[in-house]
Amino acid sequence: MSINIVVICSIHTNIELLPHFINHYESLGVTKFILGIWQGQHNPIWNQILKYNNNKIQLIKSYDEPLSEPLETQFADKIRLIYLNSGDWYIPTDLDEFHVFPGYENISVLIDDLNKSNSDFVWGKMVDRLTTDGSIPQHITPTPSIWKQFPRGCRLSLPILKACDRKVSLAKQKLKILAGHHYINGSDSEGWTNQANKFTVNSITYHFKWFGNLLEKEETKMSHYKSLGFDYYTENERLIKIIKENNGKIVIPNYGRDIPVF
Repeated sequence: MSINIVVICSIHTNIELLPHFINHYESLGVTKFILGIWQGQHNPIWNQILKYNNNKIQLIKSYDEPLSEPLETQFADKIRLIYLNSGDWYIPTDLDEFHVFPGYENISVLIDDLNKSNSDFVWGKMVDRLTTDGSIPQHITPTPSIWKQFPRGCRLSLPILKACDRKVSLAKQKLKILAGHHYINGSDSEGWTNQANKFTVNSITYHFKWFGNLLEKEETKMSHYKSLGFDYYTENERLIKIIKENNGKIVIPNYGRDIPVF
């Protein structure tokens, strides 16, 4: 019996990562991509994505308001409830998040093991990917692979930016995932919940955020989040400080650390 594995992702204005994103998740056996497009067909990226002519991709308008994590979460949950069937599995992700499942090259094989162990979701931590010298490239290019463009893995989000680095990477349709897809609804800080069973093998979410007009984007987001009363604006504030203090590069302080990556 075939398994329906759906990626749910919201996109705003930049799709340079999309070819790498599609290739990564197709190689893992994803059967469908439901992409939420900010402002729908009024957004130029709508037609840019249609040019991919990939019948696995379905475009749906997400919302019109400025970037908002609560609206992102509401959109993803609406897709889960309306467009997915009870037997489906879904992958919640941002465009810059590439989930990897150690020991599994195909998600269908992983789901077999989830079913055998009566597990409902996979959870793990994030690894940030940087250029070798911490420089911030203006663009993502089609080649070489995204892994070669950002060959360095490090712990940046949690110890330095004080951002949550926990990620739900795969879940049954019945499960509601909270903002930032950090946790399953009802789970504690270690991912455990009475309503669902966590798989014993953790995933890794490789994070390819650090490109483009990053300083400008972070300053805009910081001001926006602060105006909305979201306390996580301090994550953007910390990154801005690092970039400004290091001549436009991301330099990891001594208490950060590099980690091996494939």
